Amino acid sequence: MHTQIRLPEGWEVRKLGDMAKIIMGQSPPSKTYNSEGKGLPFFQGKAEFGDMHPTPKKWCSEPKKVANKNDILISVRAPVGPVNLSDSKCCIGRGLCAIRTKLNKLNYNYLYNFLKSQEDILSKRGQGSTFTAISKKDVFEIKIPIPFPNDPPKSLEKQQKIVARLDAFFEHYNELKKEKQKAKEKYEQIIQSAIASLIPQKELPEGWKKDLLVILCSKKPQYGYTATCVKERVGPIYLRITDIDFKGNVDWNNIKFVDLPKEEHAKFKLEKGDIVIARTGATAGKAYLFDEENRDMIFASYLIRFRCNHGLLLPEYLFIYMQSSLYWHHISKELLGTGQPNVNAKKLGNLEVVYPNIETQKEILNRIGTLKSNIGIITEQQKNIDFQLEQLPKAVLSKAFKGELVS
Repeated sequence: MHTQIRLPEGWEVRKLGDMAKIIMGQSPPSKTYNSEGKGLPFFQGKAEFGDMHPTPKKWCSEPKKVANKNDILISVRAPVGPVNLSDSKCCIGRGLCAIRTKLNKLNYNYLYNFLKSQEDILSKRGQGSTFTAISKKDVFEIKIPIPFPNDPPKSLEKQQKIVARLDAFFEHYNELKKEKQKAKEKYEQIIQSAIASLIPQKELPEGWKKDLLVILCSKKPQYGYTATCVKERVGPIYLRITDIDFKGNVDWNNIKFVDLPKEEHAKFKLEKGDIVIARTGATAGKAYLFDEENRDMIFASYLIRFRCNHGLLLPEYLFIYMQSSLYWHHISKELLGTGQPNVNAKKLGNLEVVYPNIETQKEILNRIGTLKSNIGIITEQQKNIDFQLEQLPKAVLSKAFKGELVS
């Protein structure tokens, strides 16, 4: 499982089973499961894994197989390969195995980092059978490079040096990822600040008005079409609330399709400039602007369509307005109930919209568009940096286990 590599003098490749104890998980009787924290944390597979340590969702009062603190946990059933480190004594089901290092031979953090570097290889090893899985023999045969295995004290000292270098690297790496995320959030804050500066929050300047949304529309609000959708392209795209994010973008990778009669197709087909708003659930209030000429799409029943009177209100301006804190204040404070969040066509139609004349709307759109375009250029440039950053841990781990990280 380990690719043949040139190792420094004194390093050797050993089988994992010779350096550690392998404990295959076993599922206890379901009557011993509980959610009240009685017994040991019970981990069944990758579903409970975190970045480094698993998080318990269930506990077991009569465990069959137990992992100790600092045992490495490997997912041995689909998906095969993911690795975590146990931070307490726990029960493991048949989707996992625990690796317990022989402390006089192998540092558990050294092994953890090595197995993290092998996740993709482990995953491929699990393919090819009817049920994706690896056996105890597969785990036993994993080959791991060890510095000076015939001199345990020297070996463990070298392993600890490698672990220390990796810990320092990942500390800086994780801080860098956090800073990147902060930068992305800052870009969104810049856009929100720009919207807030261009759309008055309290007193209306001269030339600005405030009207109900329904008054500013050319047609009455319309609820969407109820149907069962499928993955196959049997008809037009069926836009659902789950396809739209809070920024008004559609996840085109998970769209579904629907077959419907011609008259219903014509009735519910989206036209350029239509805005649909989610009316129920945690995402009630989020909006999507349909701004395409040739895409055949109808909207589902948990969406409500609004069509602007273009002589009064540009749909692009309304869409920008629906991303503002002013809009979301109205949604959260005035429209949503105390139980299941929901809005209806009447409530949304009675939403007050602050707007200027058409020329000023166009000016606002141009300014926001220029800002988004500039931010878009920066984020596109960052994508290449992001890709390189994501590859960095693999490169560092590879150097570590070729003996190139420390002298």
